[in-house]
Amino acid sequence: MTGFELGTLAAAGFSVLVSMASAGFTYRSAKEAKRQGDVAERAVSHAQQAAQSAAVIHFTDRFFDLMRSGPNFENKDWAYQYWSLQATEFYFFDNNWLPQFMYELWMVELVHTYRTYPPSRASHQKYVTRYALSYPEMTTFFDGLRQISRREFSGDVVRHKAITDYVAYWKDRHGEEPVAGASRSTSARPLPAGPTATPT
Repeated sequence: MTGFELGTLAAAGFSVLVSMASAGFTYRSAKEAKRQGDVAERAVSHAQQAAQSAAVIHFTDRFFDLMRSGPNFENKDWAYQYWSLQATEFYFFDNNWLPQFMYELWMVELVHTYRTYPPSRASHQKYVTRYALSYPEMTTFFDGLRQISRREFSGDVVRHKAITDYVAYWKDRHGEEPVAGASRSTSARPLPAGPTATPT
């Protein structure tokens, strides 16, 4: 072999070594980037869970403060605070800032309130009508709950199932594209009818 060939062979061998070292470094870098991405993803998930927990605690405390002396839908100030709480909870739920399971429980309680205190339906309707143009999704959602509250079911468990199905349906439809020119609340997909009601 000539000196030139030996030099070329040595250069090729050196290039292979550099390439192997570079590949190893790239692999380790990619692995570290994935690990850091996983850590960041877990941190975001923990932060979201902490924020949801804080919201649940806040809303629960506020609800119990309002209900301390029992419902008072005839009192405009009290009713406004109660319905404002419901509207804020809905906004948090609609934007994925509340766990669906907790919101389902709260809506079971709201439908119970509609049924136990019939003036609450008209009081709430008056409140949501005021905001119907600026937040039609809220109006549509609570109209659906009021419809469920008026229907008779074979038992509370069946009614509760209809409520939780309705809330789950609302969450499922959240990501759908609305009909052109329409808000999410006027999407072409109809609201679920729920379990068959039993007349009484």
